Amino acid sequence: MEPAGFVYPEATWTGSGKKFARGLVLVSIGLSAVFAISFLDRSWSDDAIGWLGIAALPVTIHLGLGDVLSGFAQYLGWNAGPLFDEPLKSRTLNDFWTQRWNRPFVEMDRQLLIRPIARLIGLRSAVFAVFLVSGLFA
Repeated sequence: MEPAGFVYPEATWTGSGKKFARGLVLVSIGLSAVFAISFLDRSWSDDAIGWLGIAALPVTIHLGLGDVLSGFAQYLGWNAGPLFDEPLKSRTLNDFWTQRWNRPFVEMDRQLLIRPIARLIGLRSAVFAVFLVSGLFA
């Protein structure tokens, strides 16, 4: 996410309404799933219930709320791209992690971590180091 698109906004609704509506649908689905999970029969294992809840959270927050926020920002005229760019269309693991999943975080890593570290140890080593450290924080 380049900050330049947020400097001089021009209000537009082109495409942002569809994104906003899709986000609301996904938030509704995710919250409905969380609500339904709370009423599951206790014969289900705690692990199964936990994994269902973990699956519902990315739908609600990452995909749903992400589209709501970026759609609203676009409506206000900011050049806000999608936070998550259709991750299920990824063809490779590299495509998933570098182009489609949590794009603002990836861009932040590129600008604040990978570029400075790459000057010291090379690009491949910098990417691996950032991947390793992010895995430790997850």
